[in-house]
Amino acid sequence: MKRIAGAVLGAFLIVAACGSSSSALSKDEFVKQGNAICKKGNDAIDAAGKAAFPSNSQPDPAAFQKFFKDTALPNVKKQIDDIDNLKPPKELETQVDTVVKDARAALAKLQDQIDKDPAAALNNPNDPFADVNKEATAIGLSACAAGSGDSGSSSS
Repeated sequence: MKRIAGAVLGAFLIVAACGSSSSALSKDEFVKQGNAICKKGNDAIDAAGKAAFPSNSQPDPAAFQKFFKDTALPNVKKQIDDIDNLKPPKELETQVDTVVKDARAALAKLQDQIDKDPAAALNNPNDPFADVNKEATAIGLSACAAGSGDSGSSSS
């Protein structure tokens, strides 16, 4: 589970966005709602990962690929979409747009890596979301950048 957390879960816990609600939120409310979305999603991924891989040992690459495709990927996409429905205050719009764009690109890159070679993706020490984590932290979305409780890949 630690490897999944390092390779995927920590990466998933990043998302921020610009959205389409009719009025902009205050910075504090945007950060509060964004972090709540990420915490809920991260907790769900973490619980599912612990259930799928209870031994805390390195998972089989095929099981990892299935977990990613069936659980982690849809959850992270939902986090991004939910935050994308928030409207940040004017002063954060550009930063939030960048985080959203970069998070989606990192997720697509990770998905491609896992589709092509799940064993290599599982053992890859490079976090494809490292830069996005920094961007999310800079605008206050620490829960989105920090990851789940056991990820060990917090960039806060």
